[in-house]
Amino acid sequence: MRCVTVYILMLMVAACHPTVPTSADRSPVVRGDSVFFMYRGKASSVHWNGDFNAWGRAVTVHNTGVQVDSTVWTFATRFPADLRTDYKIVVDSARWILDPLNPRQQWGGAGPNSELRMPGWKPSVVEERRTDRRSAPLGPFIVSSVSMGYDVRYRIWLPYGVSPTERYPVLYVTDGHEYTDPRLGNLVHAAEVLIADGRVRPFIIVAVDPRTTPDSTRNRRMRELNANPD
Repeated sequence: MRCVTVYILMLMVAACHPTVPTSADRSPVVRGDSVFFMYRGKASSVHWNGDFNAWGRAVTVHNTGVQVDSTVWTFATRFPADLRTDYKIVVDSARWILDPLNPRQQWGGAGPNSELRMPGWKPSVVEERRTDRRSAPLGPFIVSSVSMGYDVRYRIWLPYGVSPTERYPVLYVTDGHEYTDPRLGNLVHAAEVLIADGRVRPFIIVAVDPRTTPDSTRNRRMRELNANPD
């Protein structure tokens, strides 16, 4: 009976959104700018949060699932044709989970998220480009911050072919442990490619790590970056 109900629902959705197919072996289903999400499981409420609604903070963006029967929830929306977004399914307003019907994942600051790539999305040229002119990492180092009142960890990346007799621009990066992670910001790779292609002059990266030292178990970024005068 449940399969029949789901099939009827998808026929109804297809009637309203002609580009959505009547198949749900994988979620989300994308046709043109129409996106159809599905979740199977018992719940009192199901929402979809991601980059597209500032992870639930953009309350005016619709993200509420519709219950079809006791174990099936759906969410239909439209996105720009070239969008790429991370998301998670929020069950009962408390349990954030990966989409069980979506094998594609992308890492975020709190670990992996499910990823949606619209048909018009294309990876950046910098992301796909490779170069042998690799940066030289140094550290990690620890500096005792008088203004913050605790030790701060940081790492340094020197550009390929760095000369000790030249002066270089320096890019200081907060959330440095994330921006230099290949799964997240991938900043070092982007810098290597841009420098190798001559699109920017060589520069040094100083990546400041907001996590506690030496165990990195607590992230102080919200206290450090949220209009903190220190």
